[in-house]
Amino acid sequence: MKEKSRYIRARRIAKRRGYTASLSHLRDPLAIGYGMWTVTGHQGKRVSAPGGWTLEQVEQWLGLEHQEDK
Repeated sequence: MKEKSRYIRARRIAKRRGYTASLSHLRDPLAIGYGMWTVTGHQGKRVSAPGGWTLEQVEQWLGLEHQEDK
């Protein structure tokens, strides 16, 4: 599965379950938090770690299986 498809899938499944999954807006690849995801739940409470999660961690938390490109 392509990276963009994985992003969209994770966001949609999180939304269906009442959560919001968003990717960091940092543009500097050397910045802490670059490429990390934040998952927030009801009333804006953060579910993910303070530094964020990788896409793989978000997929694991959602119970999705990561399928490698073939």
